[in-house]
Amino acid sequence: MDAEQVYLFRHALVRDAAYQLLPVEARGRLHALALEAFENLSDKELAESHAAEAAEHAQLAAEFGSATGDLASRESHWRGIAARRARRQFMHDEAERHVRRKLELATEPRRRFDALNELTLIEDAAARYRVGIETCRQLVDAADKIGDPLLQSDAGKRLAWILGRVGRHEEALEILERFIPPIREAGDITRLAGLLSDAGGLYRAMGQFEKADACYHEALELSDQLGTDRGRAVVLLSIGGTCVLRNQPEKGLAALRESLALFRKIGSEPETAMCLSSLGSALSRSDPAEAWECFSEGLKIAQRVGNLDLRASQLAGLAMLMGRRGDFAEAEKLYLETLRIIRELGDRAGAALQLGNLGDLYHKHGRLDEAEACMVEALELARAVRSIRMEVFWLTNLAIIRLDQDATDVAALHLDEAERLSERFHDPRLQGAIHAGQAVVLRRRGREDEARPLWESGAKALAENGANQDWEAMVKRWEAAAGQ
Repeated sequence: MDAEQVYLFRHALVRDAAYQLLPVEARGRLHALALEAFENLSDKELAESHAAEAAEHAQLAAEFGSATGDLASRESHWRGIAARRARRQFMHDEAERHVRRKLELATEPRRRFDALNELTLIEDAAARYRVGIETCRQLVDAADKIGDPLLQSDAGKRLAWILGRVGRHEEALEILERFIPPIREAGDITRLAGLLSDAGGLYRAMGQFEKADACYHEALELSDQLGTDRGRAVVLLSIGGTCVLRNQPEKGLAALRESLALFRKIGSEPETAMCLSSLGSALSRSDPAEAWECFSEGLKIAQRVGNLDLRASQLAGLAMLMGRRGDFAEAEKLYLETLRIIRELGDRAGAALQLGNLGDLYHKHGRLDEAEACMVEALELARAVRSIRMEVFWLTNLAIIRLDQDATDVAALHLDEAERLSERFHDPRLQGAIHAGQAVVLRRRGREDEARPLWESGAKALAENGANQDWEAMVKRWEAAAGQ
């Protein structure tokens, strides 16, 4: 064939008919020639922009019997490039298609591990956690077959991360704690920083803030030793969120703002959206206008990158702000959409959180039966994922609803259980709310002398530890009901 000769077809059907007339051997030879043409391009960027086509030519050349070179390895090479390009454009389905084909081609254990690892990253980016857990288990098996301790650590970290995303915190933490000592002993700072940061997140989710702080600060020191912006940004994001939870707003906001600046500098849109969500939550009381801007920008990013998990977190933030503005209908709509997404993702911890938030919205607007139903379901899910802090929080909120329903005895049981569980972690605001609720129970039972010290200690704890407007309104309502 003349190298200068070009064939054009008037219609794709004509081209397809001509292709079908070619002998099978000729098809294989032509596909191999097309593959070689891509491989011989001097412009590498141009070649990589046609990676998917090059991979298809390699696959078809092999299927039609061409014996030109190692077609499986060449196809795998182009599949990897095509998948990475698709991931950068947030085309998760396209990326997954290429990596699954790469997995089919992987006959060597290390190549299989690499393909599985790529697949877990895609499933995480697309928030496909249920299938991601199974892929991560395959990754762990692949690492075990290779027998490399570092790869086993990487695989365990991936599995723990996705288990944490669906609220299986204790199971995830057990995996990480198994790998931290050997990685520390090996002196691998990069891996150790990542393991510690993830462990800190799990401790925080379980309400064990001192352990979370220890993990985060060691991870931050290690990240600074490595000198990587992303490592520092990731740990600062976690530290900022923890500080806000622990009523350290100034320290938390400073960490979150630095984290956001670093993620913007790096150009990581998904992580920028995560940070915007945390910053919006931290600002929701002190500066609702800026919080709205954070959630709105985060929502645009989430839609652009196609991540449902990020979309849900931004919608939840906007719902919270709408509820505080008094727009009940819009807040309810956004919470319900958030719940739909989270349930689709299989995130039980997220569903527990948003059900409780929706129940709180119903409670504020006097819809006590709906509030109770949401809070009961939220409590069941919190117990299922073993989130002690969330369980205590929703027990306390459910007790408040029961008090407003005049179900004093049931409220007392919830508050007693909440107090017992709250001994496992330190949260003065939550413990203040529990004591205030217990004081109301005692007053209704005519035991004013016992109620007064509990009431005073509860109100003081709420006041001194930054009680939000919802708690303050509750206290004032109870004070009025008690005739104070």
